[in-house]
Amino acid sequence: MPGLTFILPVYGVERELPRALRSIAAQGLADWEAILVDDGSPDGCGAICDGAAARDARFRVIHQPNAGTGMARNAGLAAARGEYIHFLDPDDYLEPDFAERLLAVARREDADIVLFGFFIERQGPDGALRRRGKSGPPVTGSFGYAQFQAVFPRFVTSHYVWNRLYRRRLLEAGGCRFTAHTIGQDAVFNASVYAQPFGRLTAVDAPLIHYVERAGSSVGRFHEDRLRDNFYITRALSRVAKRWGREEDAAYAGALAYCAVRDLHLGIRNASLSPMGISERCRWLRGLMADERLRRAVRMTPVRRMHGRGDRVKLALLKAHAYGAVMLLSGANRRVKGG
Repeated sequence: MPGLTFILPVYGVERELPRALRSIAAQGLADWEAILVDDGSPDGCGAICDGAAARDARFRVIHQPNAGTGMARNAGLAAARGEYIHFLDPDDYLEPDFAERLLAVARREDADIVLFGFFIERQGPDGALRRRGKSGPPVTGSFGYAQFQAVFPRFVTSHYVWNRLYRRRLLEAGGCRFTAHTIGQDAVFNASVYAQPFGRLTAVDAPLIHYVERAGSSVGRFHEDRLRDNFYITRALSRVAKRWGREEDAAYAGALAYCAVRDLHLGIRNASLSPMGISERCRWLRGLMADERLRRAVRMTPVRRMHGRGDRVKLALLKAHAYGAVMLLSGANRRVKGG
């Protein structure tokens, strides 16, 4: 059994994919396998995957009709044999000591989940990468399940799956799989993992993966499913809090209110990318704000907690019930950014 299985959902990344595959092949620790799921990619990705498998038997390829990132990851999980799982996005890449360092941590701590830091890079239209900084996990150290519940409010916006390892046994025991959501599926998956009574979560600050922001990624596109159902992340995390009997805890309530406001901001940005006119977008937002639970979340969340100036302004406008101004501002931001 390999120590680590890398799972890559592959679609439309023929320029970036070779970089990711090179970073896997360059791992100093040889105890890995990589499952490349060609999700019906219309470009040359399938051939690139087959070439990697021909050169190194540790690469395995699954070709399937396009079903989306979540279903591609699920296909990889079904085929995985490793002790631990890592979900690598094919436009990101690894440090050479990624596998060696993280497997050593996982085994030393007997951890079911290992979080780690990452470099943040932006890819220009010419393909060149420019480093923008680095980030770490919301906490560091090792936490048993009860201890994790105490720090859980700090995890409500730590959604990524690519900055952690998962013990495969934990995922299988809990039936943890990805949903078909076109965006935000990482958060829903992690909520299903948190609901499983795991033994230990360990978080280290070392940046061991390069997260690459690029034009054309899913976060910058319109998602029709999110227009219909905008708060599935908040619901998934709220179910975890309820399972633990913590939904009335003040720290949990504040964190989940912030999560709802974040979901709302993402929904507003998504609506601004939609083909709807401004009047229809305003009706959509007013319909959401008719829910008293959402209005309460907006009231509870301090403006200063939002990260960007634009989000702080929009939250202030939401607090003032200036919904038309929110949508106008979001539309103006879209035009300025060329979205």
